[in-house]
Amino acid sequence: MRGRYWTLAAALYLGACLLLGGASAAGVAANAFLQLAGLGLILALLWQRNFALPDGARGPLWIGGALLIFGLLSLVPLPGGLGSGSLLRGQVIEAFRLIGIEPPALSASLAPSWTLISLLHLLPAAAMFLLVLRLPNEERRLLPTVLMAIAGASVVLGAFQLMGGPFSPLRFYEVTNRTSPVGFFSNANHEATLLLCALPLTAVIAGRMATRRSRSKRSGGAIISVSIAVFILAGIAISGSSAGYGLALPAAVASFLIYRRTVAGRVATGWWAALAALALVFAFAGLSGPLGKEAFEADVTSQPSSRRVLASTTTEIIKDSFPLGTGLGTFSTVYRRYEDPSRVTRQFANHAHNDYLEAVMELGVAGLLLILVFLFWWGRRAYHAWTRDFEGAALARAGSVMIGIVLAHSIVDYPIRTAAIAAVFALGCALMVPPAPRRGPAESAEDDSSQPLRHIEAV
Repeated sequence: MRGRYWTLAAALYLGACLLLGGASAAGVAANAFLQLAGLGLILALLWQRNFALPDGARGPLWIGGALLIFGLLSLVPLPGGLGSGSLLRGQVIEAFRLIGIEPPALSASLAPSWTLISLLHLLPAAAMFLLVLRLPNEERRLLPTVLMAIAGASVVLGAFQLMGGPFSPLRFYEVTNRTSPVGFFSNANHEATLLLCALPLTAVIAGRMATRRSRSKRSGGAIISVSIAVFILAGIAISGSSAGYGLALPAAVASFLIYRRTVAGRVATGWWAALAALALVFAFAGLSGPLGKEAFEADVTSQPSSRRVLASTTTEIIKDSFPLGTGLGTFSTVYRRYEDPSRVTRQFANHAHNDYLEAVMELGVAGLLLILVFLFWWGRRAYHAWTRDFEGAALARAGSVMIGIVLAHSIVDYPIRTAAIAAVFALGCALMVPPAPRRGPAESAEDDSSQPLRHIEAV
C-alpha cells in the first residue's frame, strides 16, 4: 500500500471505529472486528520499510509500550509469595487457606482473563495513531471531515431515536440510555464527547476558509463553519449529558482560540485566562459533585451507584492493592467484593466513572506514573503547537483541545474505554505530532551528508 491508499485506510478505519466502537462492554463482535483490523493495519505499517516515526511521537509510543509490557508481566505468576504484602492479596491468600487449599502463586492481575481482554482493546487506538503518523499534513485533512460527518450523522440518528421512544430499533445496544439520544453510542455522555471533539476541528476548517483570497469564499466558509458549529452545539444540548453541558463552553472558547490563532496570529492573555478559569470550574464541579443532579441532591450521593460512592470505594481498593494494583481490566471483578451486600441492587458498577482513579487502582504506581508522563507530553506538545507556526499547526492545536476534552471528561466518566473515543483520542495525539520528513523515490537511501561535496568553479 502506498500514497493515498494509506489515507483511505486511515479514513475508513476511523469511520469504522466511530460507527462500531460505541460501547466498552457491549458489541463484542464489533469490537473484536476493530481489534483484528487494527492488528492487521499495525503489522502492515511495520512491514513498510519507509515508515519513519517522528521524534514527537516517542512519548505516546513509550507509554503504550510500557502499558503493554506491564499488562503482560501482570499475567505472570509471582514466585515465593512476591506481591502478597498488599492487604487485598493477603485476603485472597487467606481465603485459600480457610478452605484447606495451598495458596497458588498469584499473578499481579487478580483477573488475568480480563487483563488480556483489556490489552486487546488497546489495538484500535494504536492502529489509529500509527496510521495518522504515516500521513503527510495535506492528507491528514480528510480525517477531520470524516469525524465531523459521522458526528453530524450521529446527531440526526439521535433525533430519530428520541422520536422512536425508549425502545426504538435505532438504538443499537441493549444496555443504553433509553431516554437520551445516544447516536452510534450506548452512552449519551460518550456521544457528547464525540460532538465536543468535533468543535475544534470545525474551527480548523473555519480558519482555513477565512484565509482564502476570494471574499465570496471567505463569506461562504464562515456561514458553513458557523452552521456546523451551531448544529453540533444543538446536538450537545439535546444529549442530556451533564458533562457535555459543562464542557461545551470551554470547548467552544478553545475552538474560537484556534480560529483566532489562525486568522490573527496571536491570542490575547485574557482569552487564555478565561479558558483556564472555565477548565478549573469544570474540574472543581466534576471532583466535588460531580456534574449532574447528585451535585445538588444530598440523598443521591449516598446511593451505591453514585459517582461519589464509586470514587470513595475505588480509593479504598487503591489503598488495599497498592503498589501493584489489581490488574488491567479488573475493576468490575474486584469492586463487587467491596460492595455492601445489603445495598446491592440490579444496577452494577462496570467502571469507576473516574478514569484516573480506575487506572491507579488497576495499575498501581505504574498507572500513576503513566498518567503523569502523558500529561507532561501533552502539555509540552500543546505549548509547541500554540506558540509556533508550522505546517499543520492548526490541526495540532485542534488535537491538543480534543485530548483536553477527553481528559476533562475522564474525571467523571470513562470515554476512552470505548474504541470510538479511543480512536478520536489517538487521532488527537497524532495530529499534535508533525510527520517525519519523507524521501522521494529518486532519493538515495544514504544521507546527503555522507556524499562527497561537489564544487562548480566559475571561470
